Amino acid sequence: MIAILDVPGGGAQALLRAFQRLDADVQAASAIVDVKHAAKIVIPDSDSFPGLIRWLRDSHLVGPILLAAEQGRPILGVGRGLHLLFDVYHDAGQHTGLGLIPGKVIPLDLGRHPAAQHFLIPHRGPNQVRWAGDGPLTSGLPSGEFFFFDHAAHAEPLDAAQVGATCNHGIDFCALAWRERVFGVQFLPEKSEAAGLKILGNFAGL
Repeated sequence: MIAILDVPGGGAQALLRAFQRLDADVQAASAIVDVKHAAKIVIPDSDSFPGLIRWLRDSHLVGPILLAAEQGRPILGVGRGLHLLFDVYHDAGQHTGLGLIPGKVIPLDLGRHPAAQHFLIPHRGPNQVRWAGDGPLTSGLPSGEFFFFDHAAHAEPLDAAQVGATCNHGIDFCALAWRERVFGVQFLPEKSEAAGLKILGNFAGL
């Protein structure tokens, strides 16, 4: 069973419907027992990073998620769910993540790049994603597919080898990160049509 954490912000229901289109065994989860017994875990996008980490702590789900990663059960973070996988999140203060992928999350800062200043923040809408190499989530998809984004921050893995795909919005940024059986995507696969469903299908098949 794939447990989709029922985080604040509504991202869980959209992902649930997308996995159901793939006939995957999936359910929304907010209780410890659901996460402990899940074969795979999905952390959806949420309204805010502080709200997301607060919800996880209040729901006592941080420990079960870390245990699942230690046991090698696949985990997928989407949007701010990707941000949660990293060590630290820098925006409106500094917030601690789960530390499953070494690195940080920082705001999209186009001010250092004069040629990029006509790009809007947040980065919202479809954009082209290029694979940095072969990976389990991108199997069967050609590099250069378009995916839907909605974000104002991006992850920077400490190890460049853990960048699975990149996108450009004035600057190049990590669109997909993975370490062992922990995966994260900056785009929203549930809003990315056939390419997004393929990503979710590949995760369901791990």
